[in-house]
Amino acid sequence: LDGILNADALQGIYIAETDGTMRINRVASSEGDVVLAAEGSIINSASDGIVNTRGKNITLSSSYGSIGDFGNTRLVADSDGVFNMTAYGDIYLEEYEGDFISDLVSSLTGQIDILVRDGGADIETLSAARDMVLKANNGDLLLDTLVSASADLSVSKSGGNLLVNNAMISGGLKLNADNISVLNAVHTGPGPFNISAGGGSSGTADSVAITAFSPDGVNFERLSAETAEINATGRLLINNAFINKNAVFTNGPYMVILDNVNRALLDTDLQLYSESNRFYLHFPEGDNRYSTNAYIVNYDDD
Repeated sequence: LDGILNADALQGIYIAETDGTMRINRVASSEGDVVLAAEGSIINSASDGIVNTRGKNITLSSSYGSIGDFGNTRLVADSDGVFNMTAYGDIYLEEYEGDFISDLVSSLTGQIDILVRDGGADIETLSAARDMVLKANNGDLLLDTLVSASADLSVSKSGGNLLVNNAMISGGLKLNADNISVLNAVHTGPGPFNISAGGGSSGTADSVAITAFSPDGVNFERLSAETAEINATGRLLINNAFINKNAVFTNGPYMVILDNVNRALLDTDLQLYSESNRFYLHFPEGDNRYSTNAYIVNYDDD
């Protein structure tokens, strides 16, 4: 197909571009699925404000190209069901209305940037060879499996939730939401695992709970939350941190509790008080010595 693709149907639409790029103005099914496959890229060739692809379930695949024109023009889609995408190169997409629900979004060699304009996202597997950006403007962000070089995940809705069950990251991880939960994040690249975590609707999250592993250490470049629970395997470094109420940090055999609310001694290796100021905390490396600029309430050196 040398020109621009337009297709409308009541039921399903199934189109394959066997030679080159698929340029879409509008492909829409009122009641059925849309399945589009291209040997090359699948790109937006419409004027502003037009949704390129509408359907119940949508499947897009590019054998040797990209989906969307990365950094220039997103492909705009609206799916009422499950939306799956696979591409050899980049994926640059906007979900126009409602939630983005997917079993699989995968870029074999490129990067992924998805904007969910007016909803949340629930994705089973999200995988990119390079960097990844995923932003949900008006709903929660739920990921079962995340694989990428670096990842920037954000939920801007007030009280919104960001949940990642399993993440394998070779670079850094940036998280912004009012409630953040990462059950298992494994660093697969060299050097420390650099993590930044804070609020989505404001600079400070209501809660942050992260379990992370890196043989070269876990480094929080930023941590801003009312409450936090951080569990790290590999030396834990907390830098540029703000905790308004309380936090628990565990690193191997060591546990540190920061409590700005209660005035009582707690059963822990090190108890801190930050008076709601920014602080740093570096866990021991080969000895029992901590480094911090927070107030030390109690220290057990046994």
